[in-house]
Amino acid sequence: MKKVTFFINSLAGGGAERILCTIINDLHTNFDITLVLMEKVIEYKIPDDIKIIYLSDKKHSLTGISKFINLLLFAYKFAKVSNEIHSDITFSLTTRPNLINILSKLFFKKSKSIIYEVATPSVQYQENCFSSFIVKKMIMHIYPKSDLVLANSYGVANDLSVNFLNQLPVQTIYSPIDIDYIVQSSQEEISFLQKNENLKFITVGRLDEGKNHEMMIKAFSQIKNKKSTLYILGEGVLKSKLKDLVSLLNLQNRVVFLGFDYNPFKYLKQCDIFLFSSNYEGFPTVLIEALSCELPIVSSDCNSGPREILTEKKECIQISNKIDIAEYGILTPINNISLFQKAIDTLISDKTLYDKYKTAALKRARQFSKEQSIQRLNKILEDIRV
Repeated sequence: MKKVTFFINSLAGGGAERILCTIINDLHTNFDITLVLMEKVIEYKIPDDIKIIYLSDKKHSLTGISKFINLLLFAYKFAKVSNEIHSDITFSLTTRPNLINILSKLFFKKSKSIIYEVATPSVQYQENCFSSFIVKKMIMHIYPKSDLVLANSYGVANDLSVNFLNQLPVQTIYSPIDIDYIVQSSQEEISFLQKNENLKFITVGRLDEGKNHEMMIKAFSQIKNKKSTLYILGEGVLKSKLKDLVSLLNLQNRVVFLGFDYNPFKYLKQCDIFLFSSNYEGFPTVLIEALSCELPIVSSDCNSGPREILTEKKECIQISNKIDIAEYGILTPINNISLFQKAIDTLISDKTLYDKYKTAALKRARQFSKEQSIQRLNKILEDIRV
């Protein structure tokens, strides 16, 4: 049985972390799996027989370039752990663990390195600052040293291949999503949602700049229906700032912060419309989770993910000055308050469109069910020569 070591920053609440837990849960009977975390933070469940190793026993608050200054230290630690447990394959997710996974070869890590990119680097690191410049240069020069590069959407694969890897091939494997588990978990009863509002909006995601909740809240404040409530599930560094914005807009009675919950699906099931405002993504599994709970969606058309999910197309285009009433949801230009508000009002006022989206949602979600992705990942791990 091959020894596979999975590596990520932590298991804090987030899409990439949930993806990894799904992978581990489905592959742990086929491989001898060890999980290595950079930080001792776990908010998701994994099988009891999985060994967990921490490269640090505390949560790091590093930001910007400081996150990457200590890459070599973590690369050394990771190489040491990998060799001690005799890993055959090291499989990492997200940019920093991916870089560490590859850099650990400098310290004579013997295992094969597979990296799985779940965001769009050219957009994620588009800020005109030194740290973004350095990270992009590192991706450009270090990622090609991996034994295999995977991406979780065609948009991410295209971004990596064209902008960073000089047209080197990148395999696309959609993030594995357990639709049946979501549907089952959504049946859990909750009683605290406000009963007097006639519309319940919800969003789920980490409260950081990339998710752009600020734009969403401002657009929500301008919609015509003033008896509606927006529920925000998630934690993050911007929570205090967003609460201040809610107070400034006098929305304290209409915007509710729910924090993190291991089962967001029970909340999704009780709401009417899902809102998504990210500036960049890889493959936003939360959209498929919302579809699984039969929610119509208004989403920003960031350059990877939403269009692949809410339309039948895989082309990497973005709208810039209009809303797109797509097959499975409404897409809007990123960071556009007025058009996001217009899309919400359009969905509210058009019952035929709303019912169409609600009826098609679960069927569309099942087209992204985990079985095909897990099968392909299993074959990759089985076939790679060690």
